[in-house]
Amino acid sequence: MHENFASIFCRIALEKNLLDEKQLEQARVLVRLARRESKPMSLDRACVELELLTPEQVRGIERGIRVYVVRKADKIFGRLAVEKGFVDADTVEHCFARQQSELTKNHRLVRLSKLLMGLDAITPEQDAELRKLLAERLTPEESQAEMDAAAETFAEPAPAPEQPSVAAGKRKSISERRRAHRSAV
Repeated sequence: MHENFASIFCRIALEKNLLDEKQLEQARVLVRLARRESKPMSLDRACVELELLTPEQVRGIERGIRVYVVRKADKIFGRLAVEKGFVDADTVEHCFARQQSELTKNHRLVRLSKLLMGLDAITPEQDAELRKLLAERLTPEESQAEMDAAAETFAEPAPAPEQPSVAAGKRKSISERRRAHRSAV
């Protein structure tokens, strides 16, 4: 099943209890209204505009999306490597366990291909062949997210918890934030 950014965003936001279905529908309505006014708006931006999520929460969800897409691509990559006879299923499973451990302990996502090449289980030529086959199986959106994630280093530290504001948790209105932004620019 091919998924798009918005559907993965919704699933993660719901799973992490950051949003409920009613809030997601509010954001979808804003997206549709913006589209009618020829001012396209993404779902994540709508959530920030409606103050349903903070920009930090959106960045966390976006990181979750990148991890999700990369792991999905790596699962396909592993399946292809086994089908082609380049590696056995046990080696792939071992690498997935190492990948999960690294992600959990160090907040780093190490690609399956890097782990397999580190074990000399596949060659660079086999890696290139598998990546070509993988690209054929992903949607354009998934392919772009996969390429973006491959170019990134997933060694960024876990985000620090939000500090309470001076106003004891009161949020600024959208107009207050816009005025502050304009005066800063």
